[in-house]
Amino acid sequence: MKTSRALTRTALFAVVTLVAGLIRLPIGPIPLTFQSLAVLLAGLLLSTREAFYAMCLHLVLKILISGSGVVFSPSFGFVIGFIPAASLLAMLNRKPGTGRTSRFLHLMLASAVLYVVGLPYMAALLYPISSMTGPDWIGVIKTGMLVFLPGDLFKALLALVIAERVSPLLTQ
Repeated sequence: MKTSRALTRTALFAVVTLVAGLIRLPIGPIPLTFQSLAVLLAGLLLSTREAFYAMCLHLVLKILISGSGVVFSPSFGFVIGFIPAASLLAMLNRKPGTGRTSRFLHLMLASAVLYVVGLPYMAALLYPISSMTGPDWIGVIKTGMLVFLPGDLFKALLALVIAERVSPLLTQ
């Protein structure tokens, strides 16, 4: 990162993501938070490098503030997934001529990355390897993904609208 503005944006998004996680609605093993909205905004508004470092800093802050036990939370896999999701989204949206429809599809892809990383982590913690039956993947998908899909769609649309309004302010 070359400028103090880039460092400031990176730190700001790390903290915004952390604060967005404090607003929790418990609906199973994974609470509903606005962290994924912050991750999507980071991917839309930051460079690939800034988005990567912002989510890495968020992960470190989460462990420092919550303690190392947070690693054993079923939702921690999603926190790990923030790093590739925000980075991928930032990389995809840097291509010239990226329209609104493309950005929305990129948002959906970034959200899918969260599930690809978060669901196996959640399954590993909820269904230990020592259990004879293994993970109940239908249950994992129901409790860790399906209940969140409507909210994810809303957050993606909201991120698109917010990014369009905020983006000109970040380039000044």
